[in-house]
Amino acid sequence: MTKRSAVAEDMAVSVSAASHPGPVRSKNEDSIAVCLAPEASPAVSRALLAVADGVGGVPGGDVASRLAVESLSHDFPALERYDPAKALRRLFQRANARIHEDAASSYPGMSTTLVAAAIIRHKAWIANVGDSRAYLVRAGAARQLTRDHSLQEEARHAFWPIRKSAPPHVSNVITRSVGSCPQLKTDIYGPIDLRQGDILLLCSDGLYRVLDPADLAAASPVRETTANDLIGLANRRGTTDNVSVVAMQYAGAASRRVLPQTTRF
Repeated sequence: MTKRSAVAEDMAVSVSAASHPGPVRSKNEDSIAVCLAPEASPAVSRALLAVADGVGGVPGGDVASRLAVESLSHDFPALERYDPAKALRRLFQRANARIHEDAASSYPGMSTTLVAAAIIRHKAWIANVGDSRAYLVRAGAARQLTRDHSLQEEARHAFWPIRKSAPPHVSNVITRSVGSCPQLKTDIYGPIDLRQGDILLLCSDGLYRVLDPADLAAASPVRETTANDLIGLANRRGTTDNVSVVAMQYAGAASRRVLPQTTRF
């Protein structure tokens, strides 16, 4: 089993990221990415965070999730050329096209969830497809920012009596994924005005299915070990899936310029 983590304290943010196969599965089908790119002025720093969880049931979930975060990382500079919401939709559609095209020749039907956060000029935008999630941790409380594209979530909104303890064939079925169709509908949330101390936390379902919002709120302040600490807690709580976490804490305007940096996992 492999653990991967990284920390960055540039751009007046602290970032901790890690991905782990979990205590049950031998293969990790999750992928994560962190891209940091300071500008000439500390007030216009840019960042892109992403978590992808390959859809199970067909081969190639790990390939799909890797392609998704690689595509977003490659197209990261587009965030400075377009409106952030439009840029995120464009980035997601490009990732979708790449996975859909590759699936035709390699792993038919492969797809992935994908959640990403773009941080520009002290504001954040969130894009989501599938059931990986984004949370905002503020003032000691964690609030879910995204809505799952899952059978369980749709049932809840339709007032069907599906409980949290529903069997896996119900609770784990997603209704939208990246790569499954030529065209993609992406949910966009934001802009969110970031306050000093705010944490954006992105994760796969292997984390939030066994941890409560109070556990996520305890991630403050973000340290080098934060992501691995949360993953370790999820493993001890009995998660049966891969677990991935990307946490970024906003600390206000940077006091110095740093060199552009991109970190991929």
